[in-house]
Amino acid sequence: MELVRPLYHDPFAPVLFNSPMLEITEEQRQYMWEICQVAASDSRFAQKSYNALLVVLTKGSVRMPVVSSLSPNTAALGSESFTLHVHGENFDAQSQIVWNGGLEPTVFVSATELTTGVNMGTAQVAVDIPVQVQSIEGALSNSVLFTLTPEVPVTMGQENPMTKKVEEAAKEIRDAEQKRRDEEQKRVEAVQKEADKRAEEEEKKREADDKKRVEKSVEVNKDVTIHPPTPQKK
Repeated sequence: MELVRPLYHDPFAPVLFNSPMLEITEEQRQYMWEICQVAASDSRFAQKSYNALLVVLTKGSVRMPVVSSLSPNTAALGSESFTLHVHGENFDAQSQIVWNGGLEPTVFVSATELTTGVNMGTAQVAVDIPVQVQSIEGALSNSVLFTLTPEVPVTMGQENPMTKKVEEAAKEIRDAEQKRRDEEQKRVEAVQKEADKRAEEEEKKREADDKKRVEKSVEVNKDVTIHPPTPQKK
């Protein structure tokens, strides 16, 4: 599996591709810090050097993206543009699809799926296109080939088979989006229902408390004896 590093490599932000994570003791940390203080020009660079060494020794290798399949994995020249689904492992929001060596605008769907748009207007030759995924650290996955086939001649009244595939892929995307919206609506309704339930319970509690206060007030008033006023002597 090929490893590609960024053009600019920052030694104070090391990224490991083929190294194990090590355990170091507090004593080793102390010696590393003292060495950095002596070797660095000032305390700021000593701290940066120490932090970089900790990453080198304790972080281990980044998780390599892996591509397992493409959907669709073929298209005929002259067919309509479409959305390419890349399936695999270890994807994240910073992962990018690499189409024929070039980074493409990428939509993160999940840790196992990424998508990008393929503009068929730029495809001129029937060839196999390598598709990969690159991590934010610059690690490239394995290649899976996407096949561009010769243009399929369509006779009058005959349906282009690639058009049908594109329509099916578009329908899958619409259905997935509708499912997501339905689930979000259910979640909102469930939250609202729970809020209404709590409000109803609080209202019942307030009514019960008011009733208790009224009953207590009536009991108190029963015990109070009201005496008629005493006539005054003239």
